[in-house]
Amino acid sequence: MMNDAHAVAELMRWAAENAAHLAWQRVGEESIEFDVAAPYSVRLAAAAGAWQLETVSGRGIRTSSLGDIETPFDALLEALRDRLYGTATDEFDDADRSGGQALAQVLRTSSDEERDGLWCARAATLLAGHAIKDGYGLQAQLRLEEAAALYAAAGDIDAENRMLQTLASLPELLRA
Repeated sequence: MMNDAHAVAELMRWAAENAAHLAWQRVGEESIEFDVAAPYSVRLAAAAGAWQLETVSGRGIRTSSLGDIETPFDALLEALRDRLYGTATDEFDDADRSGGQALAQVLRTSSDEERDGLWCARAATLLAGHAIKDGYGLQAQLRLEEAAALYAAAGDIDAENRMLQTLASLPELLRA
């Protein structure tokens, strides 16, 4: 049976072999921190035989369990991306969206580096929504085009069509 520090070391080793350079670093023996703009943070820790995700975003600190340390790493990363996406989506309509936007960027970066097109598309969709809300038309257009292409490559034609429809209505969305 693996201990917490060994689990973190094994995850870092697995990531080095199975993914591009990830935007995370080991912090201490039992945790990994993702590259996030302060004051927000995303930390994955092994504690008492379980993986814990701690996010600090616009709504404060959230901690959730992602499974025991024996969970296969690809399943662990899928659970991590799902939590990041859920939190970023929950905060999308908040008055201060910067925390959710930071989490969406972590999702985008980590998914891109892990070569996961569907999660990249979801993150690009969230980031396009933020760009629309902030009135950044060119950034919104680029993110929507990116999301459409990624959904198409992943075989999700319905999502691709939604991105293309949103892209077609972008001028109206920016005026709203």
